[in-house]
Amino acid sequence: MPARTDNNHTEIVAALRAVGAAVQSLAGVGEGCPDLLVAHNRQWYIIEVKNGAKPPAHRKLTAAEQAWHDKFAQHAPVYTVLNVEQALAVIQPKYFIPDSVLEVFGPASETGGFLSLDGMFQTTIAGNPSLGWVD
Repeated sequence: MPARTDNNHTEIVAALRAVGAAVQSLAGVGEGCPDLLVAHNRQWYIIEVKNGAKPPAHRKLTAAEQAWHDKFAQHAPVYTVLNVEQALAVIQPKYFIPDSVLEVFGPASETGGFLSLDGMFQTTIAGNPSLGWVD
């Protein structure tokens, strides 16, 4: 049985590769394992892809995904993204954060509206540590 992926999976993989990232789909692994293993600029990233076009209730982590995140996120970041822009933000050293988001998370010090992803802001969404996006 082929692995089931979200509708935006292929688009996100293509965008990551277009900026020079090496991407391995892990969608076929199952057991809650995130969708993508990404290498970029000598760093590894584990990314769970959810379809941002779906209502929030339909993009929650499955029980197996939640268990995987709970087990591994205590050792290293596991990122959940909803679209290409969020996926690119994970692997870019800096990403512009709109003022509306800065109001929620506080000022980005003297970076002029940019937050370094080295000191990435984290939040808990549905019990899993993931990159804090605001829809």
